[in-house]
Amino acid sequence: MRGVFNVALLVCTTILLVVAVMVFGGVLLPYAAPLYLTGAALALLWAAKLFLIEPVSWTRSPMHWPVLGFAVYAFVRYLTGTIGYDGRIELLNLSLAVLVYFVAATTLRRDRDRTVLVLTLALLGFFQAVHGLWQFTSKSNLVFHLDRHFQYQGRASGAFFNPNHLAGFLEIILAVLLAHIVIHWSGARRLQQQTLHKLLQFYCALFVLAGLYATLSRAAWISFGTGVVAFLLWCWYSRDLSPRVVDVALGVVLIVGLVLLSRPSLRQRFADTFTLNPHYTFETSAVEVRDTTAGGRTLMWKSTWQMVRDHPWFGLGPGMWRWIHLAYRDPRLQIRPEYAHNDLLQLGAQYGSVGWLLAATALAFFFTQVACLARQSHSSSERAFALGTATAVTALLVHSLADFNLQIPANALLLATLMGMTIAMGRGNNSRWRSTWPRAAKWTTGLVLIALAWFLGWCGTRTALASRAVQAGNDARAMFHWDIALDHYARALRLDARSPEVYAAIGELYRVRSALADAPSEESDRRRFAREAMDAFRRALLLNPYDSDTLLRLASACELAADLPQARAAYDEALRMDPQNGFAHFRRGLFHYRNNERASALEAFTKAHQLLPADPTINLHLKALSQPE
Repeated sequence: MRGVFNVALLVCTTILLVVAVMVFGGVLLPYAAPLYLTGAALALLWAAKLFLIEPVSWTRSPMHWPVLGFAVYAFVRYLTGTIGYDGRIELLNLSLAVLVYFVAATTLRRDRDRTVLVLTLALLGFFQAVHGLWQFTSKSNLVFHLDRHFQYQGRASGAFFNPNHLAGFLEIILAVLLAHIVIHWSGARRLQQQTLHKLLQFYCALFVLAGLYATLSRAAWISFGTGVVAFLLWCWYSRDLSPRVVDVALGVVLIVGLVLLSRPSLRQRFADTFTLNPHYTFETSAVEVRDTTAGGRTLMWKSTWQMVRDHPWFGLGPGMWRWIHLAYRDPRLQIRPEYAHNDLLQLGAQYGSVGWLLAATALAFFFTQVACLARQSHSSSERAFALGTATAVTALLVHSLADFNLQIPANALLLATLMGMTIAMGRGNNSRWRSTWPRAAKWTTGLVLIALAWFLGWCGTRTALASRAVQAGNDARAMFHWDIALDHYARALRLDARSPEVYAAIGELYRVRSALADAPSEESDRRRFAREAMDAFRRALLLNPYDSDTLLRLASACELAADLPQARAAYDEALRMDPQNGFAHFRRGLFHYRNNERASALEAFTKAHQLLPADPTINLHLKALSQPE
C-alpha cells in the first residue's frame, strides 16, 4: 500500500509538471483549470497517504521552515491586501509550488523517482525545443492554435508565449541533463547500455541547446553561461572532474561563446543594446550602450526600488506590483507591465524585507545541502541530481535579474520539484535524517492538505473558468453579439463574483452600446446603457480601485450619461492613480475640449504630448488648439 501511494504521488507530480507546460506555462488564466485540478488531486493523494499509512517517514531539513514560513506569510499578506483578486491568483500559483516542494521533499527520494523525473524533463525539453525551432525557422507566430505577439516573430517560444520563459525552462533542463551526462555512471549497466544511454541524453541536450539558442534571449545566454561555469566549479569542488579538465572546459566555454557571437542573429541581438565605438580614444569608452533602458527594464527597476524603499518591511502584498507601479513609473515608460522584470526587486516590493529574508534563508539551506551531497561519497546519481539542480537554480536566479521566470508557474513548479527532491536525499539517504511523522502532525497536515485541495480545485478552477467565460464574452462583444456576451458574463459572475474583470467587461459592453446609440431617437437608450456601464465600472473599482483604465472608462460612461461632475471626478482619480499616463492626459484634454474649456484642454494636451511626443493624434489636437480661436 505504501509503495502504491509513492508511485501514485510520483505519477501525479509528473503529470502536474507536464500539464503546467502544456497549458502555456500556466500564464494564461483562462486555460489554467487543468493545472489547478491536477494540483488538487496531488494534495488529496498526499492527504490520503497520511491518513491511511502508518507510519509515514519524512526527510528532516532546515529548509522546510523558511519555505513553510514564506507560505504562511504570503497567506497573511493576502488576507491583509487591498486587491483580493490578483492576490488570489498569486497565492494559487505559490500554493502549487509549495505543495510540489513538500511532496518531493518528503516522498520522492528514491533513484527510481529521480530517473522518472529526468526522463520526463528530457522528453518535455526535446518536444518544446522542436516546437520552438519550428517557430524560429518558419517565422510562425502560432502557439498551438493561439497567436502570440508579433514582436516575437522569428524567435522560439514553444508552448510559452514569451521566448524568455521558454529559455528559462530550457535552462533548467539543460543543467540537469549536463550533470547527468558528465557525472552519473551506473555500475549496474553494461558498457554498451551506458554508452547508448549517454548518447540519447546528449542527443536531447543538443536539441534543447538549439532551442535555447533559437529563443534569441540575451539574458538566457548569459545566465546559462554563468550556470555552466558554476557547474564546472561544483565539479571541481566535488572532484568529479580534475582541475585540469575544469580549466580546459572553461576555455572551451569561452571559445564556444566567441563562436556563437560570430553568428549574425546572435550578434544582432547584442547589437540592439551594445555597439562598438568607432571613434574610440583613451578618453572615451570602447563600447557604447544603444538602449540605456534595456527595453524599459532599468526604468522598471528604478521605480520598483522606490516602492521597496516606501514599503521596506512587509511590502505591498501579493499581486499588487502591477497596480501600485502605475503611480511610480517613469514618464518614458508608457506601457503597462505586469511584472518588474526582476524577481528579486518584485519580491521586495510585494513582500518586503521579511520576504527577502525568508527566500535568502531557504536558498542558503539549499546550497548547504548541495555542498554536503557533493563533498561526501554518495552515489553518482545523487551527486548528478544535486549538482544539476544547483546549476539550474543558479542559472535561473541570474536570468531572473532581468526577467520574471519565477513568476511563470511551469518554471516555478519545475524548480520547486527539483529542489524538493534534492532535499529529500538528506545527507545521502542516511537514516538519521529520516524521522517518523507524529500522529498529531499527520492529521493536522492532512486536514491542511484537504483545505488546500479545496482552494486549488474549487477556487482555482472557478477563477480560471470565470476568466475563460470573460474571454468568450469579450469575443462575442467584439462581434456586437450583445446578448451572447451578457450570457457569458453572467456565467462568469456565477463562477467568481469577486472578479473585477467581469464587472469591467460588463461595463465596457454597456459603454459601447451607449456610444453607438447616437441617434436623437435613441437618447433614452443611450442614457440607460450609460448608467448600466457606470454601475458595472463602480463595482469593478470596489474590487480594484487602482485600475486607471477602468476609471477612464467610467469617466467616458459618465459623459455619455451627461453626468459631467462625476466624469470630471473619474478623470481626476485616474490621473491620481496613474499620473504619467499620456493617454489619460489626452482623454482628459478631450473632455475639456468638448466642454469648451480651452485653457485646461491645452494644458492636458501639452502634458500628453510630453509623454507621447510621437503620437500623431495628440499632435494634431495640440496644433489645432494652439491656434487663435
